[in-house]
Amino acid sequence: MENSPLMKPATRRHPLDPLSAEEVGVAVRTLRTDGTASDHLRFVSVTLHEPAKIELERISTDSNLNRRADIVAIDLNARCVLEAVVSLHDETLISCEERRGVQPGIIVEEFILCKNAVKADPPRRAFKRRRCVRHAITAPEYSTTLKPEDLMITAIPAGGLRFADKRI
Repeated sequence: MENSPLMKPATRRHPLDPLSAEEVGVAVRTLRTDGTASDHLRFVSVTLHEPAKIELERISTDSNLNRRADIVAIDLNARCVLEAVVSLHDETLISCEERRGVQPGIIVEEFILCKNAVKADPPRRAFKRRRCVRHAITAPEYSTTLKPEDLMITAIPAGGLRFADKRI
């Protein structure tokens, strides 16, 4: 779109510059409106889709490169990962593929959900109560301030660990 705020001369950027906040917003809005995705998306990443070297060589100082964004999102309703490419110049969806059986990087919301699930788990709650009682016996100076909810729970993703040629 020629009237797009991204195409104003003052905002022209080098083709390999990272996406601006405005460009990320355009990419997300385009996927939400033009894509087949549900309203329950969680965005893992929105990054610059780097142009091919031949495209970079053709750019002169007075021409514009059609910058694109790569998007990785989780569709919670469809229970799949979406990989999309969006044109930032004309705000159109170039491609969008559903990927099943894959897991993108963990997002902040998943850390919070994991922590809340562990806190609500009855065996874990019983363990925390026992741990606080044991701590009160071994360190009486802290027994008045330590409560089960004070114990820290940290979600640490295992990553791509492999054991005997199988992913854990």
